[in-house]
Amino acid sequence: MALNNISMQKCSLCLQNDANKKNTHYLTDSIIRTAINYEGLNEREKGFYFNMPLNNSFVDFNFQRNTPIDKIEDAIERSLSDDEIEKAKKVPFSVDYVFCKDCENKFTQIENAFVSNILTKFRKQDLSNVEHQLISDIKLFLIFFLLQIWRTHICVNYFKLSESVAENLRKLIWQYPNVNTIDLKKYPMIINYLETLGGDVAYTSNYVGCMNTSNRYVIFMNDFFITFFDEDLSYKAYIKKYRQDTDFNNYELYINIIHNESRIQMLESIKKQKRDKVIQYCVNQINTIWGNYKNIQPSENEINKVLNILIQNNNGSPLYYSQANLDSSIESIIKSMA
Repeated sequence: MALNNISMQKCSLCLQNDANKKNTHYLTDSIIRTAINYEGLNEREKGFYFNMPLNNSFVDFNFQRNTPIDKIEDAIERSLSDDEIEKAKKVPFSVDYVFCKDCENKFTQIENAFVSNILTKFRKQDLSNVEHQLISDIKLFLIFFLLQIWRTHICVNYFKLSESVAENLRKLIWQYPNVNTIDLKKYPMIINYLETLGGDVAYTSNYVGCMNTSNRYVIFMNDFFITFFDEDLSYKAYIKKYRQDTDFNNYELYINIIHNESRIQMLESIKKQKRDKVIQYCVNQINTIWGNYKNIQPSENEINKVLNILIQNNNGSPLYYSQANLDSSIESIIKSMA
């Protein structure tokens, strides 16, 4: 069907033009690309990745359309399903027909300026003796990260700001650059930079994903870790609890540097939390499937035996099973133990 025959919604930013733009990344592609591409490749649509949506126990495995399937199957040591191959046709962390081409150009101007003027202060720099990085162009820095927060709200159904906060952010982005820095500071953020050493391939150990809890919104964006607060009180309560004070209201903005060793420890802690949740899911499913198949509940030894087979079959961890693949594997293992 021709595009001009489709009844289109209005652009979510300007609310005026038809939402006629395909493949808009709601998380800036040039920031996340090395995290979601195999071996840290800085190429579009080549590579595979494990997204860790923080609101979900499971890892979201996907690969990009130009990646050879045999390389993927070698890496994960199993065959790909038809659903996984179909899913790969979608560009990761992007949407179609949500924004218009004019607003996409506005996004691109902000993103290009950030990459040229700010990203270079962080990536491939010697930060070994740096605890906080000073940002001179505060306005550009803030609008870039507010853009990530707002677009994720628009595009991800489990990441939702209040209507009033979302509308305020929309207006700030729409009116940029004719807004002042004070307006951009209405909603505080904590931005951490994750120093990533070891070459391009090291970026693939970083996460891309988001979550929100009461009044706090988190985005892992490769080597940037964003925490957004929808009110000043929730921000102050957070920094009081965690003693992580950022002088947000000062005219100088300092960004926390999480050095490489601490970055690895933090990501491993998150992975362990994910792994524990998946293991608990496995135990519950083993009990259910075993009971349905054998009409009795498994012993602790039998549960551990199934878990050990699952782990051995997936590179030492059940973490990279999809939920459907995990259910199927548990059922197959239980049947084989008859």
